[in-house]
Amino acid sequence: MSWADEPPRPDDTDLILVRHARPLLTSGTAAAQWVMDPAAVPDVHALANAVRAHVPTVGSVAGGCNVVASHEPKAIATARELAHVWGCGYSTSSDLEEHHRGPLPLVDDLTWRTTVARLFLHPATLVFGEETADEARERFTRGVDSVLVKRSGAAAPAVIVSHGTVITLYLAQANGLDHIELWDSLQLPEALLVRSRDRRLLGRVTPDGDLRLP
Repeated sequence: MSWADEPPRPDDTDLILVRHARPLLTSGTAAAQWVMDPAAVPDVHALANAVRAHVPTVGSVAGGCNVVASHEPKAIATARELAHVWGCGYSTSSDLEEHHRGPLPLVDDLTWRTTVARLFLHPATLVFGEETADEARERFTRGVDSVLVKRSGAAAPAVIVSHGTVITLYLAQANGLDHIELWDSLQLPEALLVRSRDRRLLGRVTPDGDLRLP
């Protein structure tokens, strides 16, 4: 049976990548400094309960439960609320932040989607910001690998709260997915269940409790 024919098994999850909750969009402030919208807290709590329903070990303190976030405020706040529901700790780690974009003006959804699509289509070219898509993927991969090494042997899966573009760059090619379609489909927040050894996407969990198989 080929990898493509192998049915996804959420029980194989040892890495959960969480896209942060909805931020407060603040004109004149770099996106990396945006905070989580306080009204999004119920969504994070609902996501935490949904993930625990599908991956029961995630909230196990005995299993080494810990939520790791990028250094961006909206990711830290999301990690804090997940940890609150699961009764475990949270921390930050390097290299998990979003694509380094620098200060950008707020634009309409279509313009932003077109800009990000160009980033995915030309991964070795500096399309905008301070790093190429390839550089962002390589950095994020280092960050994920660092978390996984530190959690080697833990019973609970590693949980990393990060950002849509770098999560897409990490998963899309490994799973034969279209980058822009994956990026465009990610919810705020959403959890992606992953088998880390080959980056196999095993399922997607949203605050409504649904488990969607890829």
